[in-house]
Amino acid sequence: MKSIVSQFFFHIVSRNQAQLNRLLDENCIYTNLSKSILGRQKVINYINNLRNTYNINRISILNCVKDSKDTLLVSYHVITGKETMPVYGSAVIQINEKKIGYIKNYIVK
Repeated sequence: MKSIVSQFFFHIVSRNQAQLNRLLDENCIYTNLSKSILGRQKVINYINNLRNTYNINRISILNCVKDSKDTLLVSYHVITGKETMPVYGSAVIQINEKKIGYIKNYIVK
């Protein structure tokens, strides 16, 4: 399951839309403190907007802990072109049949 998350982060940075489509479930849910988004294409559009707005250069997994048979807690850091310091975050990610179905994301600067 960690490899799926690694691929997901890699394809965000590399702008590989086809692979993001492959990794996200059609009914994927993305949620953070300010919004919830339902549907693969809407989630991809939101991620693309974040990547372009903050000029994301790299996302690295710091730690990945398996909570249950289909859920991971992932801590990561993001290097952007607009920040001199990395942005840290954590996410609860649920994966079913090699597709990400749920992302609960928290950002800590």
